[in-house]
Amino acid sequence: MKLDSELVGFLSGPVLLMVCAAGADRRPAIGRGLGLLVRAPDEIDVILSRWQWPDVVRNIGLSGRLALTAGRASDYVTYQIKGAATVRDADAEEVECARRYREAVTEALGQENVPAYIVAQWSPDRDMVAARLRAVEVYVQTPGPLAGTSL
Repeated sequence: MKLDSELVGFLSGPVLLMVCAAGADRRPAIGRGLGLLVRAPDEIDVILSRWQWPDVVRNIGLSGRLALTAGRASDYVTYQIKGAATVRDADAEEVECARRYREAVTEALGQENVPAYIVAQWSPDRDMVAARLRAVEVYVQTPGPLAGTSL
């Protein structure tokens, strides 16, 4: 599924990233993404810490699936993208992306009165991986009457 330019623009901003992947037992593990890069009209590399979220990383490897939820703290606009995924060690560009993401999210959440130490708790720079997500389904998850509708 091709991501439209409006969604790509949204994902490129300081949005909170939640990643979820289920294991062989279909039990989900959830973690926080540390940035993303749109690689193609239907592909996103989501950066996360294997050190902090080992169950999520393991489950992506086992299931080959990932759900990414991206929400903006200032107005709760939220989207969920689901699809096939693979995982590998992050390269230098992706580690730098995570650093920039940390700075942008720390600033954005600071404007919402969230202290920087809160962001620091879920944004380590240890053992970074990139999960390549090929978008198959996209949903509006913003609270309200359109929540759960597909794009």
